[in-house]
Formats: sequence, C-alpha cells, structure tokens
Amino acid sequence: MSDVVYEGKLSFNPGNLSPEDETKYGGQYVCIPSFNEPRVVAADKDPKKAHQAAIDAGYADPVQFYVAPLDRKFVFLDT
Repeated sequence: MSDVVYEGKLSFNPGNLSPEDETKYGGQYVCIPSFNEPRVVAADKDPKKAHQAAIDAGYADPVQFYVAPLDRKFVFLDT
C-alpha cells in the first residue's frame, strides 16, 4: 500500500458558488446562467430535472455541475 498523498475535503466548485450555496445545494446538480454569473437558477438531485427547470426558467444554455456534500471526504493514494 502507498503513502497517503492528500487527505481532506476537495472543493469541487467550478461555478464559484458562495459557501452558503455550497451548503444549501450539497448533493445536488445545480444550474447557473454562466461561469461569469454564479447565481443558482435551478437545482435538483436529478440532473435532467435541474436542467429542465433552468430551461423552463428562461436559461436556454445553463452551466450545470454537481455540488459535492460538504461532509464528503476524498482520499487519493499515490500508486
């Protein structure tokens, strides 16, 4: 077995959401208008439902990504 290279919380936040939004939407797929506008316009645990809700709200081409739960830890091993 290898040594642990990194242990801790990864921030997978390509939309640059606020800490409050990361907490609120953890475990869900969120849609934002663009990377320049990190305002959540739709969210759901089902990515198709989140995307459709954003389209229904008038955002024809939203950016969608998954917000990992804050209590999730990742361990990467050097092999």
